Amino acid sequence: MTPCDKDPHNLCPMIQLPSLTHIGGDFNVYGNLSINEASVPNLEVIKGDFILAHSGFRNLPSKLNFIGGRVIISPSDDPGLIKQIREADAAGKILGGVHFCD
Repeated sequence: MTPCDKDPHNLCPMIQLPSLTHIGGDFNVYGNLSINEASVPNLEVIKGDFILAHSGFRNLPSKLNFIGGRVIISPSDDPGLIKQIREADAAGKILGGVHFCD
């Protein structure tokens, strides 16, 4: 039994990319509940768009400090995630702005 088997909220990601630090283009996880911020704990840079609407993300990855494109989220995504994205945009970490789908 893994720690994820004991997770009462089922927030443990099925996809694990712990060595991923940079993405040279878009990172599209739209609708994929098998990936969340714990999947990419060392991600620092996304040079393209970050499309995370309806995904497993509840927070931005803690080390993420640059998004060269747009962030695309849904108004129905986690309010805490939306707040973090707006704060990152205000801090100049998101070059393409924040866009809502739906």
